[in-house]
Amino acid sequence: MQLEQNKNSLFDKCSMQKPYCQKKLTAMQRTNGQGYQPPPPVPLITPPPFIPPMPAFQNGAMGMRGCLNRNTYVWLANGTGYWYFPTYIGRQTAIGFRWRGFGWIYQRISLNNIITFQCF
Repeated sequence: MQLEQNKNSLFDKCSMQKPYCQKKLTAMQRTNGQGYQPPPPVPLITPPPFIPPMPAFQNGAMGMRGCLNRNTYVWLANGTGYWYFPTYIGRQTAIGFRWRGFGWIYQRISLNNIITFQCF
């Protein structure tokens, strides 16, 4: 109840066109279309329970667009590999979720670091 009163009093004070209040209101009223992009929803599926063999053909990361919203095993230049669920592929980055054995975590990968991948 007191939180409601504090919130209403902030709006009442800021509705008087004071410059310092305008910034607070715009930050409080920010929506997706105005700069802030929340992460996509966490995948509801788990990755397969196996690690696939590394393909003999080393495909570049730019072909990864066909793996959007699919379980994908990625091999990185540092020798590690893990299950990844890409939700966005840009010119230089892949954005999505990495499987940590107990759940998905939001992660960004530079496409330069990906040696090869395989979608499932």
